Amino acid sequence: SAIRSLRYCNVVVLLIDGTLGKVPRQDLALATQALNEGRGLVVAVNKCDDIPSFELAQEGVAATLAQQLPQAGDIPVGAMSGLTGKGTETLLPAVCRVYDSWTRRVTTNMLNRWLEAFHRVYPPPTKNGKIYRVKFITQVKTRPPTYCLFVNRSLSAAATPGVKARPQLPANYRKSIESALRTEFDLHGVPLRTIVRAQINPYNTKLPQT
Repeated sequence: SAIRSLRYCNVVVLLIDGTLGKVPRQDLALATQALNEGRGLVVAVNKCDDIPSFELAQEGVAATLAQQLPQAGDIPVGAMSGLTGKGTETLLPAVCRVYDSWTRRVTTNMLNRWLEAFHRVYPPPTKNGKIYRVKFITQVKTRPPTYCLFVNRSLSAAATPGVKARPQLPANYRKSIESALRTEFDLHGVPLRTIVRAQINPYNTKLPQT
């Protein structure tokens, strides 16, 4: 029933038992499923009236989620008590913030100004004397936010019908770009997706040797 509900919602509020002192494996599986479905995620730690500190429960769960689910950034975690109602007032604002991130669209102009600044701080990596650089970035969809990275290196050019370029971008550098995007545009609690594409020279009619 929970998995079926994931397909029809925008933001998932995952309720876990704070008295357990950890995030159960089944709850981590549901959180992972929610992110794989492209949904926003908020975690509510319940039964916090039965433990010494709301803050400790919240921090412990947040640390576990950051380690186990890094693909969603800083997932909002709220400590609450269903019995007394304490803490429940923080849930709806958290859901609204995540929904805003989930539907946020950033203009291409703003993204490429950000990319220039990013390259000044984090120069593109070099391998075998070649620089691997993202030349252009644009957002192709929301829900969840998805960005297309056009890079300057590929193993083949798409100048011949049926031949597709295989873009190259070091995995670590791609992760650095995704992390910086998330921080700059406050995209926490949502999956952030990137698509790497080769920047093709339309005047190049000769395929490089591979």
